[in-house]
Amino acid sequence: MHDKIEIKEFQTISDNPYNEVPEIYSFELLDTLFTQVYCKYAFLVEKGIASRNTASKYLNQLVEIGILEKEKVGNEFIFKNKGLYEILKK
Repeated sequence: MHDKIEIKEFQTISDNPYNEVPEIYSFELLDTLFTQVYCKYAFLVEKGIASRNTASKYLNQLVEIGILEKEKVGNEFIFKNKGLYEILKK
């Protein structure tokens, strides 16, 4: 039963960007967001998903809709995937 709840939660979390901001939705972006608990601008740039400015726009939009949480670490920002973090924390 526990696994079914986590799978359902994960599906809900991964569908949210598509429903909330479909203009930035891509498989590559979701893959980046859901393979690690956190993301940085550089991750999107290195994978060829977006330029630095576009990566900033995408990640900040995901913060605005509650998917990511922005945190300053040193001289850069990281973006924690809140839903994935909660699933892994259980």
